Amino acid sequence: MKKNLLYIRKTLYDEKEAPVKLIGVLLVLVGWLLPILTLVLVQSTGARLFLSLLGIAISLAGILGVLNKAHLKDAVWKKA
Repeated sequence: MKKNLLYIRKTLYDEKEAPVKLIGVLLVLVGWLLPILTLVLVQSTGARLFLSLLGIAISLAGILGVLNKAHLKDAVWKKA
């Protein structure tokens, strides 16, 4: 029982990966907020398109690049 609780505690919160996951979440939020906040500031369609694509790229980098790699370090199928 004690071993199971230790395993659950370790998988729920790993101190080494918490900053990496926080950076990933912040990247996703910045990528989402970039086009939303710049819609008011920018008038041209080309600039809006560019900023929207930049926001999508930042969000995808946060999701697929940072969060996914941090999650896969302690994947269930890698435990032996």
